[in-house]
Amino acid sequence: MTASVYTNLTLVTEEKLDFIKEHYIQLITSVDFKEARKHDTLRGKKGAFAKTIEMLDYAKKIGINIRINSMLNDKSVEEILELREMINLYTENFVSNIIIPTGRARYNYSFKDYELLFKIYAYLNSNSYKENISLLEIENFDFSQVRSDYCNVAEKFVFIDYLGNYILCPSLRIEDREDFSFGNIDTISLTDMIEKMRKKMLNVNF
Repeated sequence: MTASVYTNLTLVTEEKLDFIKEHYIQLITSVDFKEARKHDTLRGKKGAFAKTIEMLDYAKKIGINIRINSMLNDKSVEEILELREMINLYTENFVSNIIIPTGRARYNYSFKDYELLFKIYAYLNSNSYKENISLLEIENFDFSQVRSDYCNVAEKFVFIDYLGNYILCPSLRIEDREDFSFGNIDTISLTDMIEKMRKKMLNVNF
């Protein structure tokens, strides 16, 4: 079994990162802008970018397995490519995402060129190992080779939130619906939780 910690790193210390390294835990964090001001505005906290980068520097120094996620919306092509170059300084394990313009997102975000944004998204996730990426490469990329993989929710992994609740996905918050939770680590073992999930989701093959 592999364990991963999702954190924005703003409350993490070097001692906690030492623990993560000692127990072979993967570190997953998010960096959404290369510019501190924009990142801090998105996070709603001044200094968030500086703290995240400080802890990323230490995590890289001690050899932690790092993955960095980024949202591509509300960025120029140049900002996206510059952000990718910066992230490559820390890890090749990079995952980009885009907000689909539906529901509230249809009105809360600007999609001036959504087709190009999707192309960048598909290209980055298909070439996450590349160090230098140009817009010309993206425009000439053969998108027929891109395929969408099932995210393996409820099949290969489960999440434990900061309160110890078992959930299928960070996007399925128990604050929205209580039945998104399959119990808490203080009251139900992982084995019993999986059995409970089997019974609740009979159409899922484990």
